[in-house]
Amino acid sequence: MSVVASILLIASLIFVFTGRNYFSKPEQITLESARKAFGSLTSIHVGAEIHIESEKKGAFLGNAAVDVLKNGDYRGTYSAFMPDDTITSEVTCVSGKAYRLGIDGSWETLSAEIPGAKFLTSSALSYVSGAKLLGEEIVDGSPTKHIVFTGSTNVALALFPEAEAASNPRTKVEVWIEPETGMVRHMRITATNLSFRRFGKFNLNADVGYSNPNSITEIKPPT
Repeated sequence: MSVVASILLIASLIFVFTGRNYFSKPEQITLESARKAFGSLTSIHVGAEIHIESEKKGAFLGNAAVDVLKNGDYRGTYSAFMPDDTITSEVTCVSGKAYRLGIDGSWETLSAEIPGAKFLTSSALSYVSGAKLLGEEIVDGSPTKHIVFTGSTNVALALFPEAEAASNPRTKVEVWIEPETGMVRHMRITATNLSFRRFGKFNLNADVGYSNPNSITEIKPPT
């Protein structure tokens, strides 16, 4: 057996018995550990602070607060604080069916298919291109690995139900992952060429944090 063949055999045995691929890049291994960590949770709370540059309304702030279950069900409140108006939207999604609380206090079914909040958790790490490890940093007292990659536009759209991608959308995602546990301590989303009927085309920068793991087990359709 050649030396190369022997090395490949040893590496394959290591992968079988330890579950680690020593030919994978460090950032790929770290992202995979984060996907598994998200998958081990029954639920997680996602909070986001959003900076928006829009075609019609200029620059303003927004936020999102969303509870996400492992199966993809979620409930969230989304706000945009425009210079001349404030929009607040409450959305609940159960078994792929989304509902929005109307201004009259009744719930309406959203006809358009909207990206689920799972794109703020494990699915955010499933559509990755050009991942690069930028270094190691301390976040909230925990050591983390800082990774940047090009991600799915749905990661950004999950912060704005009913928004959509315009021409040539681009989404950059940065994550800070605790290597010991695989937990994502922080996520930063930078997206361009999105569109929403109230403020036209827009770009966003969002800082996303995670808290209250495993705090809820069920989300029911609104009544």
